[in-house]
Amino acid sequence: MLDRITRVDRQGGSAGLGFIEAEKDLHPDDWYFPCHFRDDEVLAGSLQAEGGSQLLRFYMLLLGMQRLTKDARFQPVLNVPQKVRCRKEVPAKVGKLLYQLDIREIGLVPEPYVIADLTILYEGQIAVFFENLGLRLQEKDQPSYQKSLLPRQEGIYVKPVDKPVLLNEFHITQLALGPVSKCFGEEYDVFEGRALSRQPNTDLQLISRILSTTGKRHVFTNKPVMVSEYDVPADAWFYKQNAAPVMPYSILMEIGLQPCGFLGAYLGTTLIFPDKDLFLRNLDGDGNLLRPVDLRGKTITNRVCLLSHTALNGTILQRYDFELSVDGQPFYQGSASFGCFTKEDLSNQIGLDRGAHVALWYKTQPADQLNRLSFKLDSLFGRMKLFRSVNPASPHLHLASDQLALLDHAIVVKEGGHYGKGYVFAQKSIQPHNWFFTCHFYTDPVMPGSLGVESMLQAMQVFVLQQGLADGLAGVSFQQAAPHKTVWKYRGQILSSDPDMNLEIHIKTIERTHESLLLTADASLWKGPLRIYAVTDLGLLVR
Repeated sequence: MLDRITRVDRQGGSAGLGFIEAEKDLHPDDWYFPCHFRDDEVLAGSLQAEGGSQLLRFYMLLLGMQRLTKDARFQPVLNVPQKVRCRKEVPAKVGKLLYQLDIREIGLVPEPYVIADLTILYEGQIAVFFENLGLRLQEKDQPSYQKSLLPRQEGIYVKPVDKPVLLNEFHITQLALGPVSKCFGEEYDVFEGRALSRQPNTDLQLISRILSTTGKRHVFTNKPVMVSEYDVPADAWFYKQNAAPVMPYSILMEIGLQPCGFLGAYLGTTLIFPDKDLFLRNLDGDGNLLRPVDLRGKTITNRVCLLSHTALNGTILQRYDFELSVDGQPFYQGSASFGCFTKEDLSNQIGLDRGAHVALWYKTQPADQLNRLSFKLDSLFGRMKLFRSVNPASPHLHLASDQLALLDHAIVVKEGGHYGKGYVFAQKSIQPHNWFFTCHFYTDPVMPGSLGVESMLQAMQVFVLQQGLADGLAGVSFQQAAPHKTVWKYRGQILSSDPDMNLEIHIKTIERTHESLLLTADASLWKGPLRIYAVTDLGLLVR
């Protein structure tokens, strides 16, 4: 019911949330006139309203709301009273309808939705006025009649647990996508309508509830502790998309690190400088995986502690430690430093080498002496040899897919690198619509550092597969090395405006037994000419 969009003002309208205009050309032989009514042909008001609904769908797609969903459909907003007034008929003759959509409300919780007032003009007069026209994006596998059977708080599922809970899924989702004051109280109203640090959302929201804390607002020096839980779905997306039902190391890192940022927000870190828009970044850390553990269907408990805190000239630095346990037994421990910075500070980062441009290793080697193999991962070779197993005895020995496919191109040098044990250069093209920018974070899109580490591990997997290092092993897949400690440092960020990211892997050790294979490596990641990530002692186990 629309022919053209003639105006879009994303800051326009009575609420400053958007104003859109569109047109519909009318002809006396259009199909809908004879249908409504015989001998009294006029355009049905319901069809005119349908044009407004289509215009609202256009605006929601323009805003990118569909990126917060997996497989959703447009549905009416529930429990919002509407008023419709029809004041001028539209007869079967040549003419034009003018649609004007005034956006009144936009929200992302519990589902992405928009509510607007619709005015339809014909011959300069209001033909239809529709108050509170609203649409939401509802997942196809979560229909409303099923949702009503589940325990919910303002539309957000809250799992019942038999223990005291300080903050539940409702509050955590508000920190991710809603008004932060709904999570932490009215003191956070100062940030309403502003960009600020948030909890990762949707696929990367890896906290289920906060059980307790010893922390108090604005007190940072008494080593406050927070205890949180994450209920790991047995069929989580990262299990389905991984080559084997193994939790990716990036997800493990996020489960360990996210409650650190949550504790900082709970204490009021950004309230120290309320006039500044500050954004949280992980600067460095280490993680020690103590033992292998199957986490499917388990509840992970994380105990984090703020060890140190410094605030100076609008910049905040904090150090935390964390300990993950399941069934009462620790399995992953580590520490991490975080900083809160302004956008200007972040845009002026100079990388790990104080602004120096450090060349990739393979570019420093004589080309005629470098025995290298270069290939695209989506090539026939990649599809046949990397994304499917060539070993019938180990059908899960291949690369991950879909959202976990983090590399596009690779160069392998068999005996290259700093240690002469093997080298991989890998590249990924960055697109503004990459899924992780939506998840991490709302109003502050940046690629998680953990996914940079995951990309490095995938480069190691490419080396194993391309070199055939696991040939002859039966019933094996890529696993996390344990016990094993990994150390990382970040001094930059991959943004949606970056064209690509480049990384390299230097294999340090290769140990093979009759039933397993263990590799360790050092790695770096580049943003343009700047080296911004360094990871020491990455471990990859094939067992």
